[in-house]
Amino acid sequence: MQLEEEILNELRGQYTTSFYSIYLNGFYDADISKMSKRDQGTLLHEYIHYLQNISTLWGIYQSMTIYSLMYQSLHEVIANDPVTIPVSPNFEAQTISSYKKMKTLLGTRSLERGKYIDWTKDIKVDFFQVVVDGTTVEKVSCEVFLMNGGKEIIDLGATIVKETMAALYQSLVDPNSSHPDIPYNIILKYCQKYYPKLAADTRKLICLCYASLFTLCPGAQLMRLIRDYGNRDDIDGHTAFYQFVNTYDAGKKKDGTSRTLMEYVDEMIDKFKKMLSGILISNLDFLNVIFEPVRLSEKWVPVVSALYDKNTFSLDHLKIMFQQIGLPYLHTSKQQYSFPNGYGKTDASTDLVELIALQAIYTYFRGDSECRLSYMCKGDKYSEDHCKNHPWSQEIECPFSVVCKAYGIDKKTINRRK
Repeated sequence: MQLEEEILNELRGQYTTSFYSIYLNGFYDADISKMSKRDQGTLLHEYIHYLQNISTLWGIYQSMTIYSLMYQSLHEVIANDPVTIPVSPNFEAQTISSYKKMKTLLGTRSLERGKYIDWTKDIKVDFFQVVVDGTTVEKVSCEVFLMNGGKEIIDLGATIVKETMAALYQSLVDPNSSHPDIPYNIILKYCQKYYPKLAADTRKLICLCYASLFTLCPGAQLMRLIRDYGNRDDIDGHTAFYQFVNTYDAGKKKDGTSRTLMEYVDEMIDKFKKMLSGILISNLDFLNVIFEPVRLSEKWVPVVSALYDKNTFSLDHLKIMFQQIGLPYLHTSKQQYSFPNGYGKTDASTDLVELIALQAIYTYFRGDSECRLSYMCKGDKYSEDHCKNHPWSQEIECPFSVVCKAYGIDKKTINRRK
Protein backbone atom coordinates (compact mmCIF):
# COMPACT_ATOMS: atom_id res chain seq x y z
CA MET A 1 0.00 0.00 0.00
CA GLN A 2 1.45 3.36 -1.03
CA LEU A 3 2.23 5.62 1.90
CA GLU A 4 0.08 8.69 2.43
CA GLU A 5 3.10 10.97 2.10
CA GLU A 6 4.05 9.44 -1.26
CA ILE A 7 0.52 9.86 -2.55
CA LEU A 8 0.38 13.49 -1.43
CA ASN A 9 3.72 14.28 -3.05
CA GLU A 10 2.21 13.36 -6.42
CA LEU A 11 -0.53 15.97 -5.97
CA ARG A 12 -0.48 19.75 -6.27
CA GLY A 13 -2.99 19.93 -3.46
CA GLN A 14 -5.70 18.03 -1.67
CA TYR A 15 -8.64 18.83 0.57
CA THR A 16 -9.74 16.07 2.93
CA THR A 17 -13.52 16.20 2.89
CA SER A 18 -15.15 16.35 6.34
CA PHE A 19 -11.84 16.79 8.16
CA TYR A 20 -11.15 20.41 7.25
CA SER A 21 -7.62 19.72 6.11
CA ILE A 22 -5.74 21.26 3.19
CA TYR A 23 -2.53 19.80 1.78
CA LEU A 24 -0.37 22.02 -0.42
CA ASN A 25 2.51 20.60 -2.45
CA GLY A 26 4.41 23.85 -2.23
CA PHE A 27 5.10 26.67 0.19
CA TYR A 28 2.55 28.50 2.33
CA ASP A 29 3.00 31.99 3.69
CA ALA A 30 0.53 33.77 5.98
CA ASP A 31 1.00 36.69 3.60
CA ILE A 32 -0.36 34.85 0.57
CA SER A 33 0.87 37.62 -1.76
CA LYS A 34 4.38 36.23 -1.17
CA MET A 35 3.45 32.78 -2.45
CA SER A 36 4.05 31.74 -6.05
CA LYS A 37 1.09 32.13 -8.40
CA ARG A 38 0.94 28.37 -8.74
CA ASP A 39 0.74 27.88 -4.96
CA GLN A 40 -1.80 30.69 -4.64
CA GLY A 41 -4.02 29.03 -7.22
CA THR A 42 -3.75 25.63 -5.55
CA LEU A 43 -4.55 27.09 -2.14
CA LEU A 44 -7.62 28.82 -3.58
CA HIS A 45 -8.71 25.59 -5.28
CA GLU A 46 -8.55 23.62 -2.03
CA TYR A 47 -10.14 26.44 -0.03
CA ILE A 48 -13.13 26.36 -2.37
CA HIS A 49 -13.49 22.65 -1.51
CA TYR A 50 -13.48 23.65 2.16
CA LEU A 51 -16.30 26.16 1.53
CA GLN A 52 -18.25 23.58 -0.48
CA ASN A 53 -17.91 21.23 2.48
CA ILE A 54 -19.13 23.58 5.22
CA SER A 55 -21.76 25.60 3.39
CA THR A 56 -23.72 23.33 1.02
CA LEU A 57 -26.28 20.62 1.59
CA TRP A 58 -24.18 18.14 -0.37
CA GLY A 59 -21.07 18.94 1.69
CA ILE A 60 -22.87 18.54 5.00
CA TYR A 61 -24.62 15.35 3.87
CA GLN A 62 -21.31 13.85 2.77
CA SER A 63 -19.69 14.73 6.11
CA MET A 64 -22.55 13.27 8.13
CA THR A 65 -22.27 10.02 6.20
CA ILE A 66 -18.50 9.83 6.67
CA TYR A 67 -18.81 10.62 10.38
CA SER A 68 -21.39 7.87 10.83
CA LEU A 69 -18.93 5.37 9.35
CA MET A 70 -16.11 6.74 11.51
CA TYR A 71 -18.10 6.83 14.73
CA GLN A 72 -19.34 3.26 14.39
CA SER A 73 -15.84 2.03 13.50
CA LEU A 74 -14.31 3.78 16.50
CA HIS A 75 -17.04 2.41 18.76
CA GLU A 76 -15.98 -1.06 17.62
CA VAL A 77 -12.42 -0.29 18.73
CA ILE A 78 -13.40 1.31 22.03
CA ALA A 79 -15.92 -1.38 23.01
CA ASN A 80 -13.67 -4.41 22.40
CA ASP A 81 -10.47 -5.86 23.80
CA PRO A 82 -8.55 -7.36 22.11
CA VAL A 83 -8.94 -5.43 18.86
CA THR A 84 -8.03 -6.90 15.46
CA ILE A 85 -7.04 -4.62 12.58
CA PRO A 86 -8.77 -4.03 10.23
CA VAL A 87 -11.94 -3.69 12.28
CA SER A 88 -15.13 -4.75 10.51
CA PRO A 89 -18.10 -3.07 12.21
CA ASN A 90 -21.70 -4.06 11.64
CA PHE A 91 -22.76 -0.66 10.36
CA GLU A 92 -26.32 0.52 10.99
CA ALA A 93 -28.71 0.06 8.07
CA GLN A 94 -29.24 3.81 7.72
CA THR A 95 -25.49 4.41 7.55
CA ILE A 96 -25.07 1.76 4.85
CA SER A 97 -27.96 3.25 2.89
CA SER A 98 -26.52 6.79 3.13
CA TYR A 99 -23.11 5.53 2.06
CA LYS A 100 -24.52 3.72 -0.98
CA LYS A 101 -26.45 6.82 -1.97
CA MET A 102 -23.39 9.04 -1.50
CA LYS A 103 -21.17 6.74 -3.60
CA THR A 104 -23.81 6.59 -6.32
CA LEU A 105 -24.14 10.37 -6.51
CA LEU A 106 -20.40 11.12 -6.38
CA GLY A 107 -20.13 9.77 -9.93
CA THR A 108 -17.02 9.28 -12.06
CA ARG A 109 -13.73 10.39 -10.52
CA SER A 110 -11.26 9.80 -13.36
CA LEU A 111 -10.60 8.05 -16.65
CA GLU A 112 -8.35 5.03 -16.85
CA ARG A 113 -4.77 5.81 -17.73
CA GLY A 114 -4.27 6.12 -21.49
CA LYS A 115 -7.89 7.06 -22.29
CA TYR A 116 -8.44 10.50 -23.83
CA ILE A 117 -11.69 12.16 -24.93
CA ASP A 118 -12.12 13.26 -28.54
CA TRP A 119 -13.78 16.65 -28.10
CA THR A 120 -14.44 17.03 -31.84
CA LYS A 121 -17.23 14.46 -31.54
CA ASP A 122 -20.74 15.01 -30.19
CA ILE A 123 -21.53 14.42 -26.53
CA LYS A 124 -24.75 12.64 -25.64
CA VAL A 125 -26.34 13.61 -22.32
CA ASP A 126 -28.81 11.27 -20.63
CA PHE A 127 -30.94 11.96 -17.53
CA PHE A 128 -32.24 8.93 -15.67
CA GLN A 129 -33.37 7.74 -12.26
CA VAL A 130 -31.97 4.95 -10.11
CA VAL A 131 -33.27 3.43 -6.89
CA VAL A 132 -30.76 3.14 -4.04
CA ASP A 133 -32.05 1.24 -1.01
CA GLY A 134 -35.60 2.30 -1.75
CA THR A 135 -34.77 5.95 -2.48
CA THR A 136 -35.07 7.29 -6.03
CA VAL A 137 -32.28 9.65 -7.08
CA GLU A 138 -31.75 11.49 -10.35
CA LYS A 139 -28.53 11.06 -12.26
CA VAL A 140 -27.04 12.27 -15.50
CA SER A 141 -24.37 10.78 -17.73
CA CYS A 142 -22.39 11.80 -20.79
CA GLU A 143 -21.48 9.42 -23.56
CA VAL A 144 -18.19 10.57 -25.08
CA PHE A 145 -15.97 9.28 -27.86
CA LEU A 146 -12.35 8.47 -27.09
CA MET A 147 -9.30 9.23 -29.22
CA ASN A 148 -8.83 5.48 -29.76
CA GLY A 149 -12.28 5.25 -31.35
CA GLY A 150 -14.04 3.74 -28.34
CA LYS A 151 -16.79 5.21 -26.20
CA GLU A 152 -17.01 5.98 -22.48
CA ILE A 153 -19.94 6.74 -20.19
CA ILE A 154 -19.07 9.52 -17.74
CA ASP A 155 -21.27 9.72 -14.66
CA LEU A 156 -21.63 13.44 -13.96
CA GLY A 157 -21.86 13.43 -10.18
CA ALA A 158 -20.85 15.59 -7.24
CA THR A 159 -17.13 14.95 -7.77
CA ILE A 160 -17.13 16.50 -11.23
CA VAL A 161 -19.30 19.42 -10.06
CA LYS A 162 -16.99 20.21 -7.14
CA GLU A 163 -13.78 19.89 -9.15
CA THR A 164 -15.16 21.92 -12.05
CA MET A 165 -16.05 24.76 -9.70
CA ALA A 166 -12.72 24.65 -7.83
CA ALA A 167 -10.68 24.58 -11.06
CA LEU A 168 -12.62 27.51 -12.49
CA TYR A 169 -12.05 29.53 -9.34
CA GLN A 170 -8.36 28.60 -9.44
CA SER A 171 -8.11 29.94 -12.99
CA LEU A 172 -9.01 33.42 -11.71
CA VAL A 173 -5.60 33.73 -10.00
CA ASP A 174 -3.63 31.19 -12.00
CA PRO A 175 -4.94 31.08 -15.59
CA ASN A 176 -2.11 28.73 -16.58
CA SER A 177 -3.16 25.95 -14.19
CA SER A 178 -3.93 22.69 -15.95
CA HIS A 179 -5.93 19.61 -14.99
CA PRO A 180 -7.04 16.28 -16.48
CA ASP A 181 -10.34 16.40 -18.38
CA ILE A 182 -11.98 14.11 -15.81
CA PRO A 183 -13.05 15.33 -13.34
CA TYR A 184 -11.97 18.95 -13.93
CA ASN A 185 -12.71 20.01 -17.51
CA ILE A 186 -15.60 17.99 -18.90
CA ILE A 187 -18.32 20.49 -17.91
CA LEU A 188 -16.38 23.43 -19.33
CA LYS A 189 -15.65 21.62 -22.59
CA TYR A 190 -19.26 20.51 -22.86
CA CYS A 191 -20.31 24.16 -22.49
CA GLN A 192 -17.69 25.31 -25.01
CA LYS A 193 -19.32 22.96 -27.51
CA TYR A 194 -23.00 23.64 -26.78
CA TYR A 195 -23.16 26.79 -24.61
CA PRO A 196 -20.16 28.92 -25.69
CA LYS A 197 -21.39 32.10 -24.02
CA LEU A 198 -21.64 30.34 -20.67
CA ALA A 199 -18.22 28.72 -21.16
CA ALA A 200 -16.75 32.19 -21.62
CA ASP A 201 -18.44 33.47 -18.45
CA THR A 202 -16.37 31.82 -15.71
CA ARG A 203 -18.17 33.59 -12.89
CA LYS A 204 -21.60 32.45 -14.03
CA LEU A 205 -20.55 28.84 -14.50
CA ILE A 206 -19.03 28.84 -11.00
CA CYS A 207 -22.32 30.10 -9.55
CA LEU A 208 -24.32 27.39 -11.33
CA CYS A 209 -21.96 24.71 -10.00
CA TYR A 210 -22.29 26.12 -6.49
CA ALA A 211 -26.09 26.29 -6.66
CA SER A 212 -26.29 22.63 -7.68
CA LEU A 213 -24.39 21.63 -4.53
CA PHE A 214 -27.33 22.83 -2.45
CA THR A 215 -29.18 19.72 -3.62
CA LEU A 216 -28.48 16.03 -3.07
CA CYS A 217 -28.27 15.32 -6.82
CA PRO A 218 -25.67 17.92 -7.87
CA GLY A 219 -24.79 16.45 -11.27
CA ALA A 220 -28.32 16.35 -12.62
CA GLN A 221 -29.14 19.72 -11.06
CA LEU A 222 -26.10 21.39 -12.67
CA MET A 223 -26.98 20.14 -16.15
CA ARG A 224 -30.54 21.45 -15.72
CA LEU A 225 -29.20 24.83 -14.60
CA ILE A 226 -26.89 24.94 -17.61
CA ARG A 227 -29.90 24.30 -19.87
CA ASP A 228 -31.95 26.98 -18.07
CA TYR A 229 -29.30 29.72 -17.93
CA GLY A 230 -26.63 28.77 -20.47
CA ASN A 231 -28.02 30.83 -23.34
CA ARG A 232 -29.44 33.71 -21.31
CA ASP A 233 -27.53 36.97 -21.65
CA ASP A 234 -29.97 38.87 -19.43
CA ILE A 235 -29.09 37.03 -16.21
CA ASP A 236 -25.66 36.90 -14.60
CA GLY A 237 -24.39 34.26 -12.19
CA HIS A 238 -25.27 36.25 -9.08
CA THR A 239 -28.90 36.61 -10.17
CA ALA A 240 -29.13 32.99 -11.33
CA PHE A 241 -27.81 31.74 -7.97
CA TYR A 242 -30.32 33.72 -5.95
CA GLN A 243 -33.18 32.83 -8.26
CA PHE A 244 -32.38 29.19 -7.57
CA VAL A 245 -32.05 29.70 -3.81
CA ASN A 246 -35.31 31.62 -3.56
CA THR A 247 -37.41 29.26 -5.66
CA TYR A 248 -36.05 25.82 -4.77
CA ASP A 249 -38.62 23.51 -3.20
CA ALA A 250 -36.99 22.21 -0.01
CA GLY A 251 -39.99 20.14 1.05
CA LYS A 252 -42.29 20.56 4.03
CA LYS A 253 -41.56 21.40 7.66
CA LYS A 254 -43.05 19.35 10.47
CA ASP A 255 -46.03 21.69 10.67
CA GLY A 256 -46.82 21.10 6.99
CA THR A 257 -45.74 24.53 5.75
CA SER A 258 -43.26 24.98 2.92
CA ARG A 259 -39.59 25.05 3.84
CA THR A 260 -37.19 27.42 2.12
CA LEU A 261 -33.72 26.35 1.08
CA MET A 262 -32.29 28.79 3.63
CA GLU A 263 -34.29 27.09 6.39
CA TYR A 264 -33.23 23.65 5.18
CA VAL A 265 -29.54 24.61 5.22
CA ASP A 266 -29.89 26.03 8.73
CA GLU A 267 -31.55 22.81 9.91
CA MET A 268 -28.77 20.68 8.41
CA ILE A 269 -26.00 22.81 9.92
CA ASP A 270 -27.62 22.67 13.36
CA LYS A 271 -28.09 18.92 13.05
CA PHE A 272 -24.50 18.49 11.93
CA LYS A 273 -23.08 20.55 14.80
CA LYS A 274 -25.11 18.44 17.23
CA MET A 275 -23.60 15.33 15.64
CA LEU A 276 -20.10 16.76 16.05
CA SER A 277 -20.77 17.50 19.71
CA GLY A 278 -21.78 13.87 20.22
CA ILE A 279 -18.61 12.51 18.59
CA LEU A 280 -15.92 14.72 20.11
CA ILE A 281 -14.68 14.84 23.69
CA SER A 282 -13.59 18.44 23.14
CA ASN A 283 -16.11 21.24 23.24
CA LEU A 284 -16.85 22.73 19.83
CA ASP A 285 -14.74 25.81 19.23
CA PHE A 286 -13.42 26.37 15.72
CA LEU A 287 -16.00 23.86 14.50
CA ASN A 288 -18.73 25.85 16.20
CA VAL A 289 -18.08 29.15 14.45
CA ILE A 290 -16.98 28.27 10.91
CA PHE A 291 -20.50 27.42 9.75
CA GLU A 292 -22.08 30.66 10.92
CA PRO A 293 -20.75 33.14 8.31
CA VAL A 294 -21.62 30.79 5.42
CA ARG A 295 -25.27 30.10 6.25
CA LEU A 296 -27.53 31.17 3.38
CA SER A 297 -29.68 32.93 5.97
CA GLU A 298 -26.78 35.29 6.70
CA LYS A 299 -27.38 36.78 3.24
CA TRP A 300 -23.62 36.90 2.60
CA VAL A 301 -22.56 34.13 0.27
CA PRO A 302 -18.78 34.56 0.00
CA VAL A 303 -18.32 32.30 -3.03
CA VAL A 304 -20.80 34.37 -5.04
CA SER A 305 -20.28 37.82 -3.49
CA ALA A 306 -16.54 37.79 -4.14
CA LEU A 307 -17.12 37.15 -7.85
CA TYR A 308 -19.54 40.04 -8.28
CA ASP A 309 -17.84 42.61 -6.09
CA LYS A 310 -17.22 46.03 -7.64
CA ASN A 311 -13.55 45.07 -7.74
CA THR A 312 -12.39 42.17 -9.91
CA PHE A 313 -11.73 39.02 -7.91
CA SER A 314 -8.22 38.99 -6.45
CA LEU A 315 -6.23 37.62 -3.54
CA ASP A 316 -7.73 40.41 -1.40
CA HIS A 317 -11.09 38.62 -1.59
CA LEU A 318 -9.46 35.38 -0.49
CA LYS A 319 -7.85 37.18 2.45
CA ILE A 320 -11.27 38.46 3.53
CA MET A 321 -12.64 34.92 3.42
CA PHE A 322 -9.76 33.74 5.61
CA GLN A 323 -10.49 36.52 8.10
CA GLN A 324 -14.24 36.07 8.27
CA ILE A 325 -14.62 32.29 7.84
CA GLY A 326 -11.26 30.94 8.86
CA LEU A 327 -8.50 28.83 7.36
CA PRO A 328 -8.67 25.14 8.30
CA TYR A 329 -5.77 22.87 9.18
CA LEU A 330 -3.03 23.19 6.56
CA HIS A 331 0.12 21.18 5.90
CA THR A 332 2.62 21.35 3.06
CA SER A 333 5.32 19.33 1.35
CA LYS A 334 7.81 21.75 2.97
CA GLN A 335 7.04 20.25 6.39
CA GLN A 336 4.83 23.16 7.37
CA TYR A 337 1.68 22.40 9.28
CA SER A 338 -0.62 24.49 11.42
CA PHE A 339 -3.97 24.19 13.13
CA PRO A 340 -6.24 27.23 13.39
CA ASN A 341 -6.43 28.82 16.80
CA GLY A 342 -9.47 28.43 18.96
CA TYR A 343 -11.99 31.26 18.80
CA GLY A 344 -10.43 34.26 20.57
CA LYS A 345 -7.47 32.12 21.69
CA THR A 346 -3.80 31.82 20.81
CA ASP A 347 -3.63 28.02 21.01
CA ALA A 348 -4.68 25.46 18.42
CA SER A 349 -8.38 24.65 18.44
CA THR A 350 -8.57 21.33 20.31
CA ASP A 351 -11.78 20.24 18.58
CA LEU A 352 -10.14 20.26 15.15
CA VAL A 353 -6.98 18.60 16.49
CA GLU A 354 -9.16 15.83 17.94
CA LEU A 355 -11.21 15.46 14.76
CA ILE A 356 -8.14 15.10 12.54
CA ALA A 357 -6.62 12.62 15.01
CA LEU A 358 -9.87 10.63 14.95
CA GLN A 359 -9.67 10.50 11.16
CA ALA A 360 -6.14 9.07 11.40
CA ILE A 361 -7.24 6.56 14.05
CA TYR A 362 -10.29 5.59 11.99
CA THR A 363 -8.34 4.99 8.77
CA TYR A 364 -5.55 3.15 10.62
CA PHE A 365 -7.91 0.74 12.35
CA ARG A 366 -9.79 0.23 9.08
CA GLY A 367 -6.57 -0.91 7.39
CA ASP A 368 -4.02 1.87 6.75
CA SER A 369 -0.48 0.51 6.99
CA GLU A 370 0.82 3.65 8.71
CA CYS A 371 -0.60 6.55 10.70
CA ARG A 372 -1.46 9.20 8.12
CA LEU A 373 -0.17 11.91 10.48
CA SER A 374 3.33 10.39 10.52
CA TYR A 375 4.68 13.40 8.61
CA MET A 376 4.27 15.37 11.86
CA CYS A 377 6.86 13.06 13.48
CA LYS A 378 9.53 13.33 10.79
CA GLY A 379 12.98 14.15 12.15
CA ASP A 380 14.05 13.31 15.67
CA LYS A 381 10.60 12.03 16.70
CA TYR A 382 9.91 9.77 13.77
CA SER A 383 10.07 6.04 14.31
CA GLU A 384 8.94 3.87 11.43
CA ASP A 385 8.08 1.00 13.78
CA HIS A 386 6.00 3.31 15.97
CA CYS A 387 4.09 5.05 13.17
CA LYS A 388 3.39 1.77 11.38
CA ASN A 389 2.90 -0.77 14.14
CA HIS A 390 1.80 0.95 17.34
CA PRO A 391 0.97 4.67 16.84
CA TRP A 392 -1.49 4.47 19.75
CA SER A 393 1.34 4.02 22.26
CA GLN A 394 2.71 6.90 24.33
CA GLU A 395 6.26 6.42 23.00
CA ILE A 396 5.73 9.55 20.89
CA GLU A 397 3.23 12.20 21.96
CA CYS A 398 1.27 13.21 18.89
CA PRO A 399 -2.42 13.83 18.07
CA PHE A 400 -2.89 10.10 17.36
CA SER A 401 -1.42 8.87 20.66
CA VAL A 402 -2.98 11.66 22.76
CA VAL A 403 -6.50 10.98 21.48
CA CYS A 404 -6.00 7.21 21.79
CA LYS A 405 -5.10 7.76 25.45
CA ALA A 406 -8.22 9.88 25.99
CA TYR A 407 -10.35 7.02 24.61
CA GLY A 408 -8.41 4.28 26.45
CA ILE A 409 -7.22 2.68 23.20
CA ASP A 410 -3.58 2.70 24.33
CA LYS A 411 -4.42 0.15 27.05
CA LYS A 412 -5.92 -2.44 24.70
CA THR A 413 -4.36 -5.52 23.14
CA ILE A 414 -4.24 -4.77 19.43
CA ASN A 415 -3.38 -7.27 16.69
CA ARG A 416 -3.26 -7.01 12.91
CA ARG A 417 -4.99 -9.69 10.87
CA LYS A 418 -2.50 -11.64 8.75
